[in-house]
Amino acid sequence: LDTGHLVGEGEEFAVALAIHRGQLGSVSLKDFLLRREERDGHGIKARDVVEAGQGMVDWTAVFENLRDAGYDGPASIHCEFHVSEGRFEDAVAREAAFFVALRRKVFGA
Repeated sequence: LDTGHLVGEGEEFAVALAIHRGQLGSVSLKDFLLRREERDGHGIKARDVVEAGQGMVDWTAVFENLRDAGYDGPASIHCEFHVSEGRFEDAVAREAAFFVALRRKVFGA
């Protein structure tokens, strides 16, 4: 399951997890920030990939859902956001620290 794409498509993580629970092999951790853009006189949905916590993914709910489902598989942090040149390693460190802290808070380990 990809947290960012679920937000982008308007699907709750809990619903997707319930559908795929028996077959879930990994979770992709990515945050999206959605916005409206104009196109040919009407609106379209646009998205930016942002650092975790800066977008629209409810990370507490995601981790609580995973805990409650007994998920103990891999999670892949997708650092697809844009940062200033020379700042990517710092952003990756923040991203990893965000998820480690949240996992400890929710899973207690």
